[in-house]
Amino acid sequence: MNLKAHKIIGLLFGGVGILSFIMNFISTSLKVDLREGVGFDWWNYPTLLFGCMLVAISIIPKESIIIRFPRRTARISLDVLNQRFQFFIMLLITTFTALDNHQSQYMLPMVMIAGLMGIKYRIFANKGLVVFVLYFAAVVQYSAYAENMMMRGLFVILFAVFFFGISLIMFYDELGRYLALTKKYHTRLVEVEMKLGKMQGDTLDPAEMKFTPRETEVLKALCESRGSNQEIADKLGIKEQTVKSHIKNLFDKAGVDDRHQLIDLFRHAFVTD
Repeated sequence: MNLKAHKIIGLLFGGVGILSFIMNFISTSLKVDLREGVGFDWWNYPTLLFGCMLVAISIIPKESIIIRFPRRTARISLDVLNQRFQFFIMLLITTFTALDNHQSQYMLPMVMIAGLMGIKYRIFANKGLVVFVLYFAAVVQYSAYAENMMMRGLFVILFAVFFFGISLIMFYDELGRYLALTKKYHTRLVEVEMKLGKMQGDTLDPAEMKFTPRETEVLKALCESRGSNQEIADKLGIKEQTVKSHIKNLFDKAGVDDRHQLIDLFRHAFVTD
C-alpha cells in the first residue's frame, strides 16, 4: 500500500498517542501498587481516542466517505480530514501544554510543528501564520502572567521568528527553485484553463475512442456519479478490481493521467449541465 506523507505522519502521531496511553496506564498501575492515591489522569482517554482515530483514518484505503442525508449527500475527503485532524490535535495539545507550564521544554518545538503542519496542509490563509504565532504568544503570556512573568509571551514571538528565520535561510535556494517551478506551472495551468473555457460545452464522443461497451458503461457511471472505484463497482454489480482495470484502459485510450481529466473530456456526453 502506497502511503502519502500525511498518512505516515498520521500513523506515527496516532501510534505515539496509543503508546502514551499504554505506558501511562502501566506506570499508574505500578504507582497504585506502591503508593495509594495515584489516579489515572482524564487526559489519557482523549489521547487514546485521538490516537485510534488518526490510525484509522490513515489506513483506510478509500479516498473519501459519503454521508447521506434525507435531501442531500455530503462527500468528505479522508486525506483532508486526516490533515485537519492532525493539525487540530497538535494545536490542542500545544495549547494545553502552554497553559499548564509556559516553561515546558516541549512547548516551543510543538508550536513550530503545528505551524509547519498549518503551512504544509495549506490550513493558514494569507495572514494565518501571523495569527497562529500571536495566538500562542497570547496563550503563553496568559500562562506566564499567572506566575508573574510578564514578558514570556514576547519571548515566544522572538524565538519563533528566530527559528523560522533560520529555517528559511537554510532552505532559501530550495524554496527559490520551488517557487520558480510553481510560477512556471501556474502559468501553464492558466493557459490550459483558458483553452478549456473556450471548449466549454464541447465534448468528445466515446464511440470515436474505440472503447468497449463495458468501458463505456464504466465511463458513464464515473461521469455521472464521480464516485470511487468501489462505488462504481457497487452500482454496476461488478468487482472493484474490474472497475480499476477498465479505468486504466480508459486512461490509456483517452491519453489522460487521472480520472478528473477523464471526466472533463467526456462529462457532456453523459451529463447535461
